[in-house]
Amino acid sequence: MIQKGLGVVFGVDNVTITGAIVSATTGALLQSLDQVRGAEVAYAKDYIGNTRSAVFFDPNRKLSISVIPSGTSVAAALASLDAWVPASGGTATIAADGAFIDGANGGKYNILSARAAETNTGIAVVTLELEAFEANDVTLLVA
Repeated sequence: MIQKGLGVVFGVDNVTITGAIVSATTGALLQSLDQVRGAEVAYAKDYIGNTRSAVFFDPNRKLSISVIPSGTSVAAALASLDAWVPASGGTATIAADGAFIDGANGGKYNILSARAAETNTGIAVVTLELEAFEANDVTLLVA
């Protein structure tokens, strides 16, 4: 690849995922990475219902990651597909170029959902929905 003119971020690269997903069968081709930074909001309204104040609290980070499970054979790709669909509530640690992804809680995220999509004319794709909170690490199990 050659870039000319302005430097831009091109493609998805240098992302490492460990935790609930990792096993000997988790080969995959990273396809996309969507990042959202948000917070909860509380509103104060006046006597006729118009918003007069907004308080933003509990900042969070959400990631949506899409991969194509792969392997050295069809059987290995099927095993990878199974490994890429972990149960909700597990923890995944994400490391990447840029502070957004791994800046909160050492890159640890709760797995909210994992969805595998297969069609009769396409390649299977898995999408993971992950969430982390900036103020506190809520990925730790409580005994």
